Amino acid sequence: QSRRDVVEEVMKAPLRRLDNAISHLTDCVHLLRMHATVLEDIQSRYHKLLWMHRIQTFVGVSATTGLLSLCVFASAPMPVTGGILGVGALSIGALQYSNSRQLSNYGVELTNSDGLA
Repeated sequence: QSRRDVVEEVMKAPLRRLDNAISHLTDCVHLLRMHATVLEDIQSRYHKLLWMHRIQTFVGVSATTGLLSLCVFASAPMPVTGGILGVGALSIGALQYSNSRQLSNYGVELTNSDGLA
């Protein structure tokens, strides 16, 4: 009786090994899915902020172009037109610099364990 039980258990070993491999693979798939979900969330948040910054820049460029067009159409003096161009260019440059720093800091924040909460 005892010898037959031992032989039976030995014969079941390949099936157990296969079952363990399948269980391990299932665990790995669930872990990979979790990582993919976290990365998709990080990417989504980052791109949302990126597009908000792009819209801000577009609005700044559009406003500056509109004011410049108004100055040319109204035959405003050149110093006024140049001043609007300078202020617009400096404002857009400062906005771009601020947005790039904010995106950089946000990217670092998102990749920290605190940012993933």
